[in-house]
Amino acid sequence: MNKLKYAEYDEVQARQDFGQFVKEDMVRSSQRQLRLEQDILCGEREHAD
Repeated sequence: MNKLKYAEYDEVQARQDFGQFVKEDMVRSSQRQLRLEQDILCGEREHAD
């Protein structure tokens, strides 16, 4: 009986950890995307001169 409870707890914990990981990863990649877009914009400005 105890083993089943632990297994369920581990699964819930794993899902929460994974959800947190996904959120952080999405934030990281959107920041990376913003940086890329800024680099492209800066590059276009330099070429425009």
